[in-house]
Amino acid sequence: MGYAPNAGEVYEVPSNITGIGGYCFARFATSAETTAVNTIIIPSSVTTFHTYITAEWSGFKGNTNLTSITISDSVVSGRTEFMFNNCTALTDVKVSNSWTNWGREMFNGCSSLTGLTVPASVTGVGNVSYEHSPYPQVFSGCTSLTSITAESSTAPTVTYKTFEGIATGGTLYHPEDSDYSTWLSDNEYYLGYYLWNDGIDFQLENVSTYYLQFPYNASSVTSAQSIFITANKPDYQLIVSDVQNTTGTGVSWITVSGTPASGYTEFKVYPTSSAETQRNCWIQVVYSGNILATVTVQQLGYTSADTGSSEAELTIASIETEGGSAYLGPGNRVDFLGTINSSTSVWLIKIDSNVVFDIVNDNTWFTVSGTPSVGRTTLRVYPNSNNNTSDNRWGEFYMKYNGQTLRTISVKQIPAYEMTSGVSYADMMTTGQSEIAASVTGTVGQLALWIPMSYNNWEFNKNNSTWPELDLQRTSYAPEGQYFRYAIMSLTPNTSSSSRSCTFTLSVNGSGIDSWMITQLGAN
Repeated sequence: MGYAPNAGEVYEVPSNITGIGGYCFARFATSAETTAVNTIIIPSSVTTFHTYITAEWSGFKGNTNLTSITISDSVVSGRTEFMFNNCTALTDVKVSNSWTNWGREMFNGCSSLTGLTVPASVTGVGNVSYEHSPYPQVFSGCTSLTSITAESSTAPTVTYKTFEGIATGGTLYHPEDSDYSTWLSDNEYYLGYYLWNDGIDFQLENVSTYYLQFPYNASSVTSAQSIFITANKPDYQLIVSDVQNTTGTGVSWITVSGTPASGYTEFKVYPTSSAETQRNCWIQVVYSGNILATVTVQQLGYTSADTGSSEAELTIASIETEGGSAYLGPGNRVDFLGTINSSTSVWLIKIDSNVVFDIVNDNTWFTVSGTPSVGRTTLRVYPNSNNNTSDNRWGEFYMKYNGQTLRTISVKQIPAYEMTSGVSYADMMTTGQSEIAASVTGTVGQLALWIPMSYNNWEFNKNNSTWPELDLQRTSYAPEGQYFRYAIMSLTPNTSSSSRSCTFTLSVNGSGIDSWMITQLGAN
């Protein structure tokens, strides 16, 4: 292949080229004509790329101007030793998914590289079959590299010194059910030796609703409904399609606004015009080309929305919390903690209906408020008092039209477990404190601890104490939510004139988010 690029930032190999020889890019590092080239693209026309000639003349070695390289998956053959050695400005790498091995010193000295993806095709990193292989040092001198994403469910083989000289304190992301313990070993020159963490690849943790319905006359952002998505990484997409389980067709009558982010993200969805006839579309949650979840969106047509129709239609558009002290139970059920007792923390139930329905609530312990109307109605549901019993309390309310029950909603409130002294409640949603008399002995009281379902890596431990012998043990677990009960065990009388106390801390992913203190009063 001849070379004749003009000086500039981007050079793409011509589409009539099918193979590239070892010396092809050697001059790019030193030639005055090409030193401005910082991006190189090798297209799908190329199938062979023989880059290794000697340790000194290999691939892009020593090209300190190169910042971005893309090598098409069509490149199925070629050796990779020293390929990007000492490319000190390189920050963006996309190599062929057809390669099965990454060779010796492939990224050695790439000091600007911060993240790297090892494709699922790779079965070995630091090839042991070629010369000079006893000391592969694939990532030596990658002083900024703090993230490696390995896509294969089977960990590629690595050898002694594959990771020698890599940056300290990075994270290895890999599929959740895969075993990368060899990579993360703390033996000399493996990732654990350099204090790397075990991560996982992308996880879609929660989608708040899988169905949205709009009345026929919804046509602007004022009619917007929300989808709440929780994910561990931001690099997913929401793609709207008029065909379910596909991502290639767009829809002009619906708008989705919001930017994917790590953690909890809200997306607003609304039609841009009224509908004469019913229409449907699907919002696909997509990561790396794969559809992970689908939200069905429906807009009713004018004829089905006619209030003179003899058939009543009512749809729950969404159920969401306001105030963070309730959670969604199975089916159309809303659950409350035992210490919720006012409208400061409620469930919002958003209803789309073509009729003005009635709310029927025969319960006295919770309130349902809101004014039903044609179109969108928001109902507010909340308990009127703490649940001071030892049992769950249940209830139902109904949405009716002309005596016909359109929907039934169940309501549950778990107990607010009270310490024996009767001083206070502790449910860990807010900081609690309890006092116990000096003379109390034995097993005392219970602490109700509610953990949101998204908290997978949590601990509840003694934090600081003037009362080292205090023992708090978990006594039960309610499977319908992450709801736990703890009891104070083997309590002895406090004979000292001074009170003694102990603080327990709830930690998620190593960070304390809430605490609870218990104090036993002094003898005097």
